This record gives sequence, C-alpha cells and structure tokens, in this order.
Amino acid sequence: ANPTAGFSVVTFTGTGSALTVRHGLSQAPEFIIAKSSASNTNWPMYGPASTGPSNIMYFNLSNTLGTDAGSFTAIDASTISIGTTTDLNQNVTQCTLWCFHGVSGYSKMGNCKLIGSSPSGNDGTYIHLGFKPAFFYWKMSTTSHAATIYDRQLTNDQANPTPHNVGNVYLVPSANYADQKSVNPMIGWDFLSNGIKQRQDYSAN
Repeated sequence: ANPTAGFSVVTFTGTGSALTVRHGLSQAPEFIIAKSSASNTNWPMYGPASTGPSNIMYFNLSNTLGTDAGSFTAIDASTISIGTTTDLNQNVTQCTLWCFHGVSGYSKMGNCKLIGSSPSGNDGTYIHLGFKPAFFYWKMSTTSHAATIYDRQLTNDQANPTPHNVGNVYLVPSANYADQKSVNPMIGWDFLSNGIKQRQDYSAN
C-alpha cells in the first residue's frame, strides 16, 4: 500500500464465505476494481457514483449501476468486507483489489452530470481537479456504455497530435482492440491546467 499516493493492491484467497480484508490506506477507498483469478468472472467495480458498497458496476462490461448484495458489503477507513459472489470470493481462489482514494493535487475521483450538447459547440461539462490530469477514466452510471480511458501521452505520441490539449485517443478496457482515435480531432476530453473539459456529446452521468 502507498497511503501517500492513495493507492493499494490487496490480494486474498477466497473462502466462499463472507470475509473482511484490510486495504492499508489512510481513509476509505473511493474507487475499487476487483478481479478473481478464476476464469470467466467479471470485474466488480465500486466508485463515487455508488450509493452503497454493494451498488456496483463492472470494469469489463457496459452495464449501468446495479446492486449485488454478495459483492462488497462494507467499506470503511481500515477494511473492506466482501460477500459470497463468485466474482470476488470463490473458495480457494485468489482475488486482487485495486483500491484508490483522491489525494489533493495528485488524483481525484468523483461523479458528475455530463452535457448532451453538440460536440461542435465545445461547451461541455468542466470538471475541476486542482491539477492538470495525465490519465482520465470514466464510465456512465445511468446509461449502458463502455468505459473509456484517456491518457494525455497517448494523444501526444500520435503522428498528428490534436490542437490545444484535446485528448481524442482512447482505450476501451472491455474490448479486445488497440487504442482508438476520434475522427474529429477536436472531439474528446480537453486536458486543462486545473481539470478536464468535455468536448463530446454525452447526456448521462
């Protein structure tokens, strides 16, 4: 665990019965991605849009928020309690949790309402972070939509980088293909000095 950076990796062996593990952070995680080593299991994900520990999405699916009472059952400043879902807690099977919380000036997790405006209007939601981001992961919580990852370096590495700070090269973690690029170089997410701004048409959380 690295409490200063707000990040820890937890591994445990499933028992098939409810259990509790320590996450090693200085406060409760705001974002958790989990993966069992068992084949054909999903990646449960708890995040800022969750209304409780069992209100989750999946890192590898396009689903919206839903409740799985057998996933995370409690999350606090020291521990994470886990139910009996096979995605997390198969007997004698290792599971890994990637746990994060925001750190001022370094990282931030949150939930916001995006604007369903025309991309050409360039008047989307601005998300204040307090620092210039290098990596941005987002997923809609109320509309089925694959999560996407924008990395400032991905765009900078292209032969024809975009104008200004617009990141229009992205990865889709639920899909088995290489990085993608928007046809319009000004459509994507604008990496600004103090946050990030929507430059694409979205109308859900």
